[in-house]
Amino acid sequence: MYFPSSNANNILAATFTLTSASWATTNQVLNISNISSLSNLKLKIVGAGYNTGANPFVFLDNFKLERKSCPTSTITLYPPQEDGDDCVKQQKQFAKNNAFQLYKKQIDEADKDFREKFTKKCKASMEELKGSYTNQEHHYTLYYYDQAGNLIKTVPPEGVEVVNLSATLPNSNTTYEQAIEDDRVNNTHLVNTEHRMATKYEYNSLNQLINQYMPDHVNTESWNLNSKTGLPSSYQGKSVSFDPANPLLGYTVGKDASNNGQLFKTTDGGQSWSAVTQIGYGNINAIAETGSFFFAVTDAGKLLIYDTNNPGWVDNTNALPNNVTGSLNDIAFFPTQLQHGFIVGDNGAIYYTNNSGASFSLYNSNAPNVKLNKILPSNNFMMFLGNNGTIMHSTF
Repeated sequence: MYFPSSNANNILAATFTLTSASWATTNQVLNISNISSLSNLKLKIVGAGYNTGANPFVFLDNFKLERKSCPTSTITLYPPQEDGDDCVKQQKQFAKNNAFQLYKKQIDEADKDFREKFTKKCKASMEELKGSYTNQEHHYTLYYYDQAGNLIKTVPPEGVEVVNLSATLPNSNTTYEQAIEDDRVNNTHLVNTEHRMATKYEYNSLNQLINQYMPDHVNTESWNLNSKTGLPSSYQGKSVSFDPANPLLGYTVGKDASNNGQLFKTTDGGQSWSAVTQIGYGNINAIAETGSFFFAVTDAGKLLIYDTNNPGWVDNTNALPNNVTGSLNDIAFFPTQLQHGFIVGDNGAIYYTNNSGASFSLYNSNAPNVKLNKILPSNNFMMFLGNNGTIMHSTF
């Protein structure tokens, strides 16, 4: 046991019992053996140079116990030290702040990871909710919008045709309810409604309303007069035709005030026209096209042909039967089957082609002996109009 001086010659143990003690003044160590109890160690020193007053006891902060009969055991206590150095305090504060930030980051990352896994797990589940109810509504107004948010159609209650979901589709055992579900799953559109009285709206690229169609209004169309077409004011047009392969190329035929036949050509879709004067086959009564070929008929019984791949009008009358007499008044081809066409003329003459105008034959129609003036073509039949109220119908 270490003491502050080697001059001590008396030791008093207040709270522990010593059975034997001896001094080793050389090393200032008190060798103690057979300690039976030890707590709140203090000692009293008596001798020269020491206070022998009312409180001669001294508490020990540092002490060392040694036993001669046991291996040496050393216990060293040091008093707590205060951080008196500002640099040390600052470094400790930095360490605390860094530790707090790292802890907070770890908590945030764990929270984020949990939320991501939780969301992924929830989204992976497939939930299906179905319900049924009795519909108490009886009047509907339907509104349709495009992807730009523009209202493009409305249907009033009078025009709404409610779909019976339990009914089956035509020629099928599938109910409308199942068909609608299949459309949603397969991104198809097999179920169509039959609503009526729709009001429709059309917009331009600036989302400005340009057209409106209403069920109780009469649709009207306006035409703009183009006074700079190049056609003379005395021109009386009878027919016009454009090349399907080149919509900018077209011809119109008619006559002037003196009943002279005229033919005009456009290469800009009808914006302007120029006279074709080099034909020289009399009055041209009608014109029609089949692909890259234009056909024209004249009051002199001539059939003219124009090849857009080899420009120029040529006489193709030899494609007609030899017994053609009188004027040829109109020519037309079926819109969906251009290989089939007709020519009509005076005296009930009707000529038919099934090879796009390469040749024509007399059509046995038992037509009356009247002048046939006009052909009105449709997809699979022709209407022939003539003098004396003659109207005939023909198929091929």
